[in-house]
Amino acid sequence: MALQRRRARTRPAPGRGIPSGEPVVTPTSRPTLGLSVDDLGWRDVVAHRDLRLHLAHHAAAGLAKSMGSVALATAIYRQTESAAWVGAAMVAGLLPYLVGSSAAGVVADRVERRRLLIWTTLAQGALMTVLAIGIGNGGSPWLTVSLVAVITSLGTAGFPAVVADLPRVVGHQRVASALDAATSIECVAWTLGPAIGGLLLVIGPPELVLAVVVWLFVVSAVALMGVSPEGADGSALKEGDAEPFLRSLAEGARAIVASPDVVVPLLLLAAVHVVLGGASVGLVLVADELLGVGDAGFGLLNGALGLGLVSVVFTHRLASTERPFPRLAIATLLSGIPFALLSVTRDLRVALVLVACAGAGSVVTEVVALSVIVQSLPSAVTARVIGFADAFLLGALLLGSVIAPMLIGSIGLRASLLVVGGVCPVLAVAVGHRWIRSEGPTHSPAYQS
Repeated sequence: MALQRRRARTRPAPGRGIPSGEPVVTPTSRPTLGLSVDDLGWRDVVAHRDLRLHLAHHAAAGLAKSMGSVALATAIYRQTESAAWVGAAMVAGLLPYLVGSSAAGVVADRVERRRLLIWTTLAQGALMTVLAIGIGNGGSPWLTVSLVAVITSLGTAGFPAVVADLPRVVGHQRVASALDAATSIECVAWTLGPAIGGLLLVIGPPELVLAVVVWLFVVSAVALMGVSPEGADGSALKEGDAEPFLRSLAEGARAIVASPDVVVPLLLLAAVHVVLGGASVGLVLVADELLGVGDAGFGLLNGALGLGLVSVVFTHRLASTERPFPRLAIATLLSGIPFALLSVTRDLRVALVLVACAGAGSVVTEVVALSVIVQSLPSAVTARVIGFADAFLLGALLLGSVIAPMLIGSIGLRASLLVVGGVCPVLAVAVGHRWIRSEGPTHSPAYQS
C-alpha cells in the first residue's frame, strides 16, 4: 500500500523544507495520534519565509474566491433578473467540490503540489478575465455558469494541496501551528472578501470586482513562486507517480477507513458540518420565532457565529498535545450543544453567547481534526485523503441544510434544535469513542479519554 512505501528523506536546514524532527513511516511503523508540542507563534510565522509565502497565497486566493462569488451573483441577477440563474451559479460553484475533490486530491499526490497550485491559480485568473469580459459584453448566462463551474473545478485541488504541503514546509512537528495560521487567514479572507466585494460594488460595476479578483489570483500565484520547490532541498519526491489513477483513488479511500487516526476525527468533523448546515437554515427561524428580533437579530446571530472564529488563534495549543481526542470530543460537543440550548432561551444576549461558543467549537474541531489527520499520514497520500474529506464534509454541510427544514416541518423548531445540535454531535462522539475502544490496547494511548 502507498501508506507503506514512503522513503526516508535527507534533512535540510531548519526553516526550509522538512526539519529534522519529521517522523519517518516504514512498513512496520505508522505515525500515531500522539502529537508534538513544538509551537509556532505568529512571530515565527512571519519569520518563516516559505510558510509566510504559502499563507500569502492562501489569503489572496481566499479573498479572490469570496469576492468573486459576490460579484458573480450581482452580475447574473442584473443580467437575468432571475433567482434561478443565481442559484445555478451557486450550484456551479459548489458541485465541483462535492464530486471532484477526491480526484483532485489524487492529482495533488501525483505531481509537485507547489507547481500544481501555481498553474491552477493562474488558470483561474485567466478564465476569470474571460468571464469578466463576457459579463461586460452581455454574454449568455449559460456561458457564465459554465465558466464558473470550470473555474471552481480548477480550484478543487487547492485546499488538499495546501494542507498536504504544510508538513514539507514546516515539518510534522509544527503542522498544528501552521494549520492554525492557515485557518485564521482563511477565516479572515472569507469574512472580509464579501465585505470588500460589496464596497467595490458601491463604487463600480461587477467587472471592477472581477478585475480585482484576477489581480488577487495573480498575486496568489506569484507568492507561491517564491516557495522552495519540492525536492530542491534534497528531499525525495512523492512515490507512486506511475500508479494507476483509480488505484490511487482507492488507496486514499482505504487510508481513511483503515485507521481510526483518520476516520474518527473525520467523523466528528462531519457531525460539526451537519450542525452548521442545519444552522444556516435554523438561525433564521430562531431569530424570528424564538427571539422575535427579525432580520436584524439574524444578522447579529451570524456575526456572533463569525466572532467565534477568532478562537483559531488558540487552537494549535489544543492540537499540539499527546492526547488530543478528549479535547476534540469536547470541541465537537461545544459546536452543537449551544445550538440545542437555543431552544430554551428567549434572550438575544444569551443566544449571541451560545452561537459564538458554537462557532468557537466548530473551528477548534476543524483545526484539531485536520492536525490529527495530517500528522497521522505519510505525505504520499495526504492530499487525496484531504480531497476525500473535503467532498465528504461538503456533503455533510448540504445534508444538514436539507434535513433541517424537514425536521422543522415534522417535529417543530425547538425539537429540531435539540436533534441537530444535541443528538448529532453526542452520537458522533459516542460512535468515535466506541471505534477507538474497539482497537484495543495496542492502539495509540493518545486516543485514550
